[in-house]
Amino acid sequence: EVLRKLGSVEDRRTDGSGVSLLFVHSPLDRTVPFRNALQLIETADQPASLIAVPEVDHLLTWKGAGTRVGELIATWAESLVQKS
Repeated sequence: EVLRKLGSVEDRRTDGSGVSLLFVHSPLDRTVPFRNALQLIETADQPASLIAVPEVDHLLTWKGAGTRVGELIATWAESLVQKS
């Protein structure tokens, strides 16, 4: 339902309305430094959000990590749907 309301990324880009970016990253990530996510947010040419999730690892292999990130993404996406 949420994805249907948001439309595809390609559709949103071609109609000129822009795309909101979401970055999800752990400040404890040992693979990619958290500062990289901060740099992406700072240089984004469009609306962007960063969710810092210290309780997950880079590949979401820790128990419950995928579920936690999925819940956060769903909440973020729902806020976009409510605005439209």
